[in-house]
Amino acid sequence: MEKKLYLVSLSLIVFFAAIGAIFGLLNHFRWAILFGGTAISLLPICSHLRMRRMLGAMRRLNGGSDHLADDHLRSLENTISKLTQKVETVSASLSSSEVNQLARLANEIRRESRMIRIRTEEL
Repeated sequence: MEKKLYLVSLSLIVFFAAIGAIFGLLNHFRWAILFGGTAISLLPICSHLRMRRMLGAMRRLNGGSDHLADDHLRSLENTISKLTQKVETVSASLSSSEVNQLARLANEIRRESRMIRIRTEEL
């Protein structure tokens, strides 16, 4: 039903715009403005119907879900929880000496970056 209404409104817009253009060429400007205004006034109806068709197609593609944003947020939350579990297992498997060594290396890198920054400021 929506497809038929969309096609009818689209064809009416084209028809009224063409009639308005013809009247404009024949120097009947009142009729041209009338048909052109009617065509312009039908544009929101046509765009609304087109949007409804597009949303219906998206629902069909996504398995009939009415809450696309909620599904997307839920999937993001699931991936975040999986990643945090992986980080916890990796951090639990590291020994304290490895953690200390990584912290020492990070501090050395910070120190070197500070020295480079100071040297570049001096130049």
